[in-house]
Amino acid sequence: MTNSAKCGKLMPPEPTDEKVPAIAPEELPINMTNPRAEYRRMGSVYFHFVGYVQHGNVTFEPRQISVFNLQNLPANCYAFNTVWGNGSVTSTKEPQRKSIEISLMTSSKDNFYLSTPNVIQMAVHSPFMMVNPFIEGFSIRPCTTYKMQLHKIEKTLLPAPYSTNCTDYFTMWRARGGYGPLNQEVDKFCIF
Repeated sequence: MTNSAKCGKLMPPEPTDEKVPAIAPEELPINMTNPRAEYRRMGSVYFHFVGYVQHGNVTFEPRQISVFNLQNLPANCYAFNTVWGNGSVTSTKEPQRKSIEISLMTSSKDNFYLSTPNVIQMAVHSPFMMVNPFIEGFSIRPCTTYKMQLHKIEKTLLPAPYSTNCTDYFTMWRARGGYGPLNQEVDKFCIF
């Protein structure tokens, strides 16, 4: 039975013969030669919970990003419509009220850490940035419809020699191959 067939009904957890393990960060294997690749292999695969991400006639393919959840456990994250690492991208203006449709599915049998709730963490952000959805995002619950109204805040500042003496972070971002900060606040944050 799929989650969509369960929507609208209070269903008990799916029966299992297995004991539900709990894991702490210090219990993760430390003898791996490439732990990041191993955690990516063990974690959730996007097609288990993402039906599609579509913007008009364009279907976005995911890009896997590695993040840590609030318990400092590794988690797989997938970014859609990202230009991170693509310094040759050209910026386009979209008309207002343009929508992105996202179809998400959850199943407790696909949950990597079985002792955590079966939810999807999500963050909506600039395609030029990477964020950790556990810190800057929100939880998507199964069998729930969400409608979000987003608005863009754009700051257009004058370059030097004007009194603002602005740095062109976009040009610097392109020169770095599409990585790094795009504004002064993030630049200072990344210095830590």
